[in-house]
Amino acid sequence: MGIRLKAIDEKELVPFVPQFGGEAEKKAGNPDYAALTFHLRRMTEREAEAYREVTVTEAGQVEINQEDCARIVFAHAAQIENLSLVGSDGKRIEVDNGERLRTHRDQLPATTKHLFAEVALHLINMSGISEEEEKN
Repeated sequence: MGIRLKAIDEKELVPFVPQFGGEAEKKAGNPDYAALTFHLRRMTEREAEAYREVTVTEAGQVEINQEDCARIVFAHAAQIENLSLVGSDGKRIEVDNGERLRTHRDQLPATTKHLFAEVALHLINMSGISEEEEKN
């Protein structure tokens, strides 16, 4: 029968609560907690090809450079819940998608690179062939 792959649906968004800042743990402890949540669009093969610095080690670990992590998050975070910045003027800035995150990149703390890496690696993993597709 061969393998049957599911086409990427650009409208399908997959929610992801990162470990960064203890968000996943807080959400697990309290389902009503308004956790930082990224709604991600899976990558197509052509999009993944654009991130050539992604490598898989012999141990199966995925490694990716920081700039590609940021680019992946900016491009594939269709919606972000519960993320805001407080500007130097004291005004709160809601960050509700990857494009808006890119706009305010110069105001983000250095630790944000860890968040980008976590989200990008999750996205790479979820964009691969699913267990269902492997079984078919």
